[in-house]
Amino acid sequence: MIKLLKDADLYDPEHRGLCDILLADGRVMAVGPQVREYEGLPGVEVFNLEGAVTVPGLVDLHVHITGGGGEQGPSSRVPEIVLTQLTLSGVTTALGLLGTDGITRSQDNLLAKCRALNEEGLTCRMLIGSYQLPSPTLTGSVARDIVAVDPVVGVKVALSDHRGSSPSVHELIRLGCDARLGGILSGKPGIVVAHVGEGRGMLAPIFQALEQSDLPAGTIIPTHCERSEALIGQAAELTRRGGAVDFTADVDGSRGGTARALAYARRCGAVMERVTMSSDSCGSLPVYDENGLCIGMGVSTPATLLDEVHRLVDEQGFSLEQALPLVTSNPARVLGMSGRKGCVRPGADADVLVLGKKLKTSCLFARGRLMVFEGKAVVKGRFQA
Repeated sequence: MIKLLKDADLYDPEHRGLCDILLADGRVMAVGPQVREYEGLPGVEVFNLEGAVTVPGLVDLHVHITGGGGEQGPSSRVPEIVLTQLTLSGVTTALGLLGTDGITRSQDNLLAKCRALNEEGLTCRMLIGSYQLPSPTLTGSVARDIVAVDPVVGVKVALSDHRGSSPSVHELIRLGCDARLGGILSGKPGIVVAHVGEGRGMLAPIFQALEQSDLPAGTIIPTHCERSEALIGQAAELTRRGGAVDFTADVDGSRGGTARALAYARRCGAVMERVTMSSDSCGSLPVYDENGLCIGMGVSTPATLLDEVHRLVDEQGFSLEQALPLVTSNPARVLGMSGRKGCVRPGADADVLVLGKKLKTSCLFARGRLMVFEGKAVVKGRFQA
């Protein structure tokens, strides 16, 4: 079915103003006033958007698709994500990964869930590895996993966190070189996504690894960079050296506010084209006491992405055109999908998000398929009621 989206106030993510958008065969076929001639032709379904803000489907670089958690024992394992949690939040592309628990959560399970989300209409990629070293893999080798397993684009590791394996600089370099080799041989990003905890080391291991190796600055990407002003300052410095950094969207704005953290990063001179924001969906939000005991836990959700974009615009002086790249074109670039994801242009995948009041999801198309209409999911996962 060919779909014509009329009178969209388009951000692709640059503001293009009122446009018509033609979707067919899972791709954006045309954008502009000339598209109107398709209206009324057989097989063309028309959606009159009446000037609604229309943006690329969101690209989320940090999703615990098989669930996270476990810091308070087996009953605290977070369930895996379901399709509509992502689509109702405007997400059309997700990067799946493991977290604290690389023991009871397996790489095989992660791969199966990644494939399931692709079958259900989204675009999903994955990272092998977890907090622990040596990195758990599918084939016995980080580089071979990236080369041989289609959805795998890189590896996960944890730094400056008591739950990780405290990798040495040499181990981090080795992991980066393995990921880099796999990326070169496969035409994939070949990245290391580094969970950064609240430890004193912050980004020091990354800077040391870059100084003591020939790795490109963008190979190791730290995430959770919003934790403190000191960490934000280091993240800004990494972007000035050519690296990429990721901030985690706040659940409800009560943890200090990621929007404020991103505004501070901009004031610190961060190169904003190298900054992304992800949701940490279905990951746990553990609370520790002064003795290091986990005394509580929350759960993150993909809905935080649009909430944080709204805060950036409403509270921190960002224009929508400045805020959107953090969750569209910038993460698409990290995944090596520029021109295909994170934009609404001819030849790109037909991932289109129509926003309503307070930037909430009104309609969502994923690879041209209508997933959400008037704020309600019209496509659900196989086992959703």
